[in-house]
Amino acid sequence: MDKSPEYDVVILGAGPAGSTAGTYLARFMFKVLLLEAHADQPTDLTSVQTRSLVPGRYLNVPGFPHGIERKAFKWLGIEEAQKAGCDYRIDEAVSITEHPHQFEIHCQNKDYTTTAIFFAMGVEDLWPDLPGLKRFVGRSLYWSVEANGKESVGRPAAVIGYSDQAALAGIRLHQFASKTYFLTNGNVLSCSEEMKKLLTHLQIEVNERQITQISGEEALIEAISFEGQDEPTSIEVLYFPTHLRPPRSRLAHDIGVYVDAAGFIQVNERFETNINNVYAIGDITSRGPEQVITSCYQGMQAAWAFYEERFQESLQHELVVAKH
Repeated sequence: MDKSPEYDVVILGAGPAGSTAGTYLARFMFKVLLLEAHADQPTDLTSVQTRSLVPGRYLNVPGFPHGIERKAFKWLGIEEAQKAGCDYRIDEAVSITEHPHQFEIHCQNKDYTTTAIFFAMGVEDLWPDLPGLKRFVGRSLYWSVEANGKESVGRPAAVIGYSDQAALAGIRLHQFASKTYFLTNGNVLSCSEEMKKLLTHLQIEVNERQITQISGEEALIEAISFEGQDEPTSIEVLYFPTHLRPPRSRLAHDIGVYVDAAGFIQVNERFETNINNVYAIGDITSRGPEQVITSCYQGMQAAWAFYEERFQESLQHELVVAKH
């Protein structure tokens, strides 16, 4: 391919990681395209979707003391990237071809050429298939006790799971909730004996019955009903420790990027992959806590690393020229 690439960087994904990287790169005067497959998706979670499109609010974001709706935060990020000079397109990437010194990204509607790629497509959460569950996501059903435990202060709350990971989340929840439940949803409790003893010691009530209904109004959980139990249990906040997948990492894998067995892209501390001029940022890397500010940081850090590498290349060139 002889033609010069259209872009210095194409960012695949326009969530917090992608838009932050786009803002920084555009302000560094690179020609950047922010590209995503879908601008919006159904809010009933009948299909999987990335976290920036899930209903509910981001909390723990500086400058938003009452939180901010996820979609609103996403669009503010895209708006800021565009204001900095970043192009934005909605088009789904289906494959990537690597050429000498550039990549060609083949999309459903158009192909784009670039010298570098930032993978920022995020992950998709796999929620348990429970009646009435999905309408509570992001409002009273959360992934992380660490990030959203405070929503349980003074309220009865529960963790769904049966492993050591889930038991640990229940133990974390105990410091927040007025009453803590550990729900296996019909599965046999399979956590270690040590964890079982801790659950008993902390008076965390274990319920191994299958969940039959989650009831509540306006996306707020009020009670959970169980098979073979006459009365529902008053539970107002529910946690489902992370069960996620990064299916879009296939595009990275296809060009030789190292991807682990779970599908997460492997990066170094500069968020570079093993392929030159290919970076990955955000939840798709599974590097660091899965928090929105972590994704923003990674977007900044990768953009800064890209800029610094290009600056050093330019500096060395100018030094050679100056000597002559």
